[in-house]
Amino acid sequence: MIIRTEYGQLNKIAKEIVEKRILKKLEKICDKKERLEMLKYTLKSTIDLKYIEILRKIKKLEKQKKDIFFIEVKSELLASKIRIFNATFNKKDFYNVLTMFNDIEKEMNDVWV
Repeated sequence: MIIRTEYGQLNKIAKEIVEKRILKKLEKICDKKERLEMLKYTLKSTIDLKYIEILRKIKKLEKQKKDIFFIEVKSELLASKIRIFNATFNKKDFYNVLTMFNDIEKEMNDVWV
């Protein structure tokens, strides 16, 4: 029963960030424990890829000699929040990570202009 509720909570979280085609493939896994672990791995991977993409954008801004001090500070804070989420898979921690992603992207858009 614990696996079912944990999977349900993580699946709701995953719908906000993971592609639908990947979630459909996960639904085909019969073993519940394996499906839960794959969902956790998928969430970790998706968040890590998004973080790497942000780091690339930061490097690009840095090469253009833009003022990115606040972006770098927030990205370091984001890295710690991602580690916390990867350890707990808590809904609150996920939304903290998502909020930080949005804040950093907004800040980068302000710097581009």
